[in-house]
Amino acid sequence: MSGMALIWAANVKGLKPAAKIVLIQLADFHNKETGQCSPSAKRLADECEMGRATLFRHMTT
Repeated sequence: MSGMALIWAANVKGLKPAAKIVLIQLADFHNKETGQCSPSAKRLADECEMGRATLFRHMTT
C-alpha cells in the first residue's frame, strides 16, 4: 500500500462514487517501491464489492 497513492486518490474530484471506490482500491494495491499496481480483476471486483462487468464499466469512466 502507498499512503501517497491513497491520499491522491481520495483527492480526485469529479468521479461517480463507484468509480471513486475503484480508484481508492487500486491506490490501496499500489506498491510504492515498484510503482506497480496489478491486482486481478476478480480480486479488485471482490474488494469493491461489485461484479467484474460493473468494475470494468467504472474503470472506463
